[in-house]
Amino acid sequence: MSTHLPRAVLATVLLTLSISLVAPPAAHAQTTDRYERQARVVTNHVRAERDVARLDQGSCVQRYALRQARRMARKQRMFHQDLGV
Repeated sequence: MSTHLPRAVLATVLLTLSISLVAPPAAHAQTTDRYERQARVVTNHVRAERDVARLDQGSCVQRYALRQARRMARKQRMFHQDLGV
């Protein structure tokens, strides 16, 4: 058995992973936009059921999300408020 085979396999795996993990910026932006839109639709559905004002795209949700992301980064762990669900 050749000693070069494991290196070739490792190189192939690493190359495949690096290519698949790097999405083009436009595709990533579309995915993010779609996710945000879906999250807002679902959130507004639940808010409507509870007679709470709907969130719009220009709401403070983005600012809160950025503050939350910074808090989690400082503590180097992921966490969110308990939603009681």
